[in-house]
Amino acid sequence: MGAGLKADDRVSRVLDLIRFWDPDEKPVFDTATAAGAHLREILAGKKVLLVLDDVWSSADIEPFRRLGVGSALLITTRNRQTLPSECRHVDVDAMRRDEAVELLTSGLDAADVALLAGLTERLGKWPLLLKLVNRQLRAYVEYGLKVPAAIAKVEALLARGMDRLDVRQDAKREEAVRLTIQVSLDSLPEDDRQRYLDLAVFPEDTDVPLDAVARFWQLDAVETEELSHRLADLSLLLQLDLLAGTLRLHDVFRKYLLGQHEDPAALHRMFLERCRPASGRWTDLAADDAYLWRHLACHLEKAGERTALRELLFDFGYLRS
Repeated sequence: MGAGLKADDRVSRVLDLIRFWDPDEKPVFDTATAAGAHLREILAGKKVLLVLDDVWSSADIEPFRRLGVGSALLITTRNRQTLPSECRHVDVDAMRRDEAVELLTSGLDAADVALLAGLTERLGKWPLLLKLVNRQLRAYVEYGLKVPAAIAKVEALLARGMDRLDVRQDAKREEAVRLTIQVSLDSLPEDDRQRYLDLAVFPEDTDVPLDAVARFWQLDAVETEELSHRLADLSLLLQLDLLAGTLRLHDVFRKYLLGQHEDPAALHRMFLERCRPASGRWTDLAADDAYLWRHLACHLEKAGERTALRELLFDFGYLRS
């Protein structure tokens, strides 16, 4: 979930689950508490494992508590103080050195494992960063460099201001990700780099349909899949699911992307303009455009289009759809 959610975002998360279990339900709730109570009604008698990942605020957990017999709530967090008192705590240790080395050396010659052991320690044994650096090392090798030369390239990156990482310090880890993403993006044409940065328009922890991405990127379906494949190969996407036709960003990556935009509201306005129906009326959205039906209000709010949002919420045709 990232840093503690805003109240509206908290309600939205619960509504997403309600719609998952009951697609025909079109609920409207003012608070996460009310939405959570309705979710418990829907899940009553079901056997469900609900996972809340990377929680930072106890308020983010509250709507999902007391799910009932047969259901369980699994919470991951780096802050024990967020957990309800009745939780059973299970401490998860940091990656072992051998696990970190295995992740960093994946796809590389086993003979070079010893050369990479020191780099593993320097990267703080953080899985996300190890995966990024592994992909960069493999790219250098694919371009014809030997592993020692590829390591030297990465070491040069580290020398650009990234000291030995303390895994407890988010600022240092995010700086490491920033530098590594920049190197990965250097291998993309300028237009594709900008398209990746523009993915910041989509909400975190969301499986974004590729057709929505295609409209925003102004590419056809094949071009969108090809670029998404390239981004996934560079480990710049958390997940690419071609069967479902979706992609997902890691929240750390999205935070980086947002930081590259001086005016995020303008990004949302551009997205809305490219997705607006030909008639200009949002009520004329295609019936199967699930992403925009669910997230349109959020994009309007973040675009600063308060008047349009107010009109939309009082439009009976939209509310009925």
